[in-house]
Amino acid sequence: MMTDNTPRFATLGLLMLGIATPLRPLFAQCPDGSPPPCSRAAPRPAIPPTSLAVLYFENSSRDTADAYLADGLTEEIISRLSEVGRLQVKSRYQVRRYRSDSMENAAQIGRQLAVARIVTGSVRRAGNRLRVTAEMVHTSTGDVVWSERFDRADTDVLSLQEELASAVATAVTGRLLPAERRALATVPTRNPAAYDAYLLGRFHWNNRTAPDLVQAAAHFERAIRADSSFAQAWSGLADAYVLFLPAEYNVPGIDPDSILSLAEQAARRALALNPQLGEAYSSLGEVLEYRLRWTEARAAF
Repeated sequence: MMTDNTPRFATLGLLMLGIATPLRPLFAQCPDGSPPPCSRAAPRPAIPPTSLAVLYFENSSRDTADAYLADGLTEEIISRLSEVGRLQVKSRYQVRRYRSDSMENAAQIGRQLAVARIVTGSVRRAGNRLRVTAEMVHTSTGDVVWSERFDRADTDVLSLQEELASAVATAVTGRLLPAERRALATVPTRNPAAYDAYLLGRFHWNNRTAPDLVQAAAHFERAIRADSSFAQAWSGLADAYVLFLPAEYNVPGIDPDSILSLAEQAARRALALNPQLGEAYSSLGEVLEYRLRWTEARAAF
């Protein structure tokens, strides 16, 4: 039965509905969480055709101790390729989570790293010989656009790195310029024993445990004894000494002042030997930061 109140409630309901409807946009939000009006999403920038990522090479040797060689080879190739100005090369820190032996879909990695090409490879030691295989994949198609195999004596790691980096750079650019060839041919040391010790030092340094850091310092010191002009080994020694300090690594028997003094000496020695060595400035910056010399640290970084 209709009462006198029925139209009144119906009208009130319609009024409330009419009021609520225009208020909805006031409580809405854009996909990015911001309030309206929503801006149109910016298009993703195009991936440069000369961009690439070198993923850490797989150690195919029977001896797992050779993992340091595969990692060191990868990092040196990344470092050398970054000297070629026409290439956009991802740093070792950006590719660390990717491995050649567990590579995801090439297109997915290409999107994540924003690169047009991916280089993968493997290293196998057999006696005193090294066999390195490498290939380059175009991330948009998954097609292999370059591949090569290198068979060298294990004492020829330095020349192998130069040859491999040059082959990768040529596969991307088509032809290297004279200055690019010179940059790729630059070697940090000509002493194979010093370089092998340096690679071992970096491998243990990357593991970031107290025993590994002690071993890293010992390997860097061995590299320096083999070649006292090896700037990267001095920089590595500074990096190892600095990581003796954090409590999380718990390296025993450390006097902070003495270790920081030795670390600063090592970093400055590296820069005296090679004033263009970027990693040595980074090493020095870390030391100065621990010594609370902020202005000098900032200048080094």
